[in-house]
Amino acid sequence: MVKLIDLQGFRLRLVGHSLGAAIASLLAIMLRKKSPKELGFSPDIVTAVGYASPPCVSKELAESCSDFVINVVMKVG
Repeated sequence: MVKLIDLQGFRLRLVGHSLGAAIASLLAIMLRKKSPKELGFSPDIVTAVGYASPPCVSKELAESCSDFVINVVMKVG
C-alpha cells in the first residue's frame, strides 16, 4: 500500500461545488489541525478550492484559513 508520506512533492487538494465546497473547506480546516502522526502525512499539504460555497464559518475563521482555502464566487451584475 502506498502512503501519502511516501509520495514526496504531492499535495492533497479538496475540491467541491456548493455544499461540496463547504464540506471541502471544513474538511481542510479539520485536517490542518491534526498532527502528522495522526494523519500519516504532513497537514501542510492539504488545501481546498470551493466553487460557490455557502457561508459555513465565521469571518475570523475564514481569514485564518485563507492561506489554504480558496473560494471562487461569480458575481453577476
